[in-house]
Amino acid sequence: MEYRQIVPDEINRDFFREFKRRQVVENCRRRVDGQWVVVNHPFVDDWAEEDFPRVVAKITGILEKGGLVLGAFEEGALKGFVAVRAKRFGSRGQYLDLASIHVSEELRGHGVGRVLFAEAKKWAREKGAEKLYISAHSAVESQAFYQAMGCVDAEEWSDEHVRGEPYDCQLECRVRTSDFVIDQLSSRYRVSILNETDIPVILTLYKGNPLYFHHCPPAASEEGVRRDMLDLPKGKGSEDKLFLGFWDCEELVAVLELILRYPDERIAFIGFFIMAPSRQGGGVGSVVVEEICACLGKQFEFVRLAYVLGNPQAEHFWKKNGFMPTGVVAHTEQGELVVMQRRVSGE
Repeated sequence: MEYRQIVPDEINRDFFREFKRRQVVENCRRRVDGQWVVVNHPFVDDWAEEDFPRVVAKITGILEKGGLVLGAFEEGALKGFVAVRAKRFGSRGQYLDLASIHVSEELRGHGVGRVLFAEAKKWAREKGAEKLYISAHSAVESQAFYQAMGCVDAEEWSDEHVRGEPYDCQLECRVRTSDFVIDQLSSRYRVSILNETDIPVILTLYKGNPLYFHHCPPAASEEGVRRDMLDLPKGKGSEDKLFLGFWDCEELVAVLELILRYPDERIAFIGFFIMAPSRQGGGVGSVVVEEICACLGKQFEFVRLAYVLGNPQAEHFWKKNGFMPTGVVAHTEQGELVVMQRRVSGE
């Protein structure tokens, strides 16, 4: 799948020729007496031929006013897109409007929407917004997607959206991570947020660690890298996830998945930490972990992680680096995960 920004000149009826808007809806969320309830309301949402001039005009207008329209393309055909308006609004100018996000019917559930949503948040953050505002389709499947992205009920409602789509759910999603500074995670290596362009080199590092994937299947793959980039614990938004690379010049030395404020505000959670085979042994990994913990200790009380029961190498490494079992063992599809923790504040 190719992701790129769309330009006004390419937007016309034929642009959507391979795109299937169709969505079969059975149940919707409705607000009744101040509470959200699920109601049975079956219908099929689709674009009729006469709808396309309106769709084209809307997207073109967003671009002409400086907004973002990013598309997902498969063999040159549009299969998904997200549009964000450029004008900020809200009582303190905190919002940018996520005007549209759609994925073609046959590709829903394959991670395309997650990538598009993450790119919309990144763009909004670069434009100085605090949050995305979403007047969201009320179908339970759509609402499940937005919840997985970290969306919550909007603190302020847009009168324009409420009047235009009275049955939509008015949501918001924070786009700014805390003031956490990733540069301070290492004095030895350059640290950066990894993205789609880094997938080939990440996959090479993954494939150099077969023992890790023996204990944490499936085997390393491009799809698995994308999944690692996007997966989130229940209830967390992508603004609290850092998928980081540690670089020595142009060599990727390590990959770190870090979830801030999980499972509570006192804790930073290491989803995984993988070193390049060429840097393993000799204590390099321990030095990197020590610096990570020292940096996290400025904002968090504990660092927590989990390893697969029966992986003695992981158990030895983390114990050597000051992590001790909490007594909690989580039962997952991967097997039993032993939860470990290290106090980092005041070290």
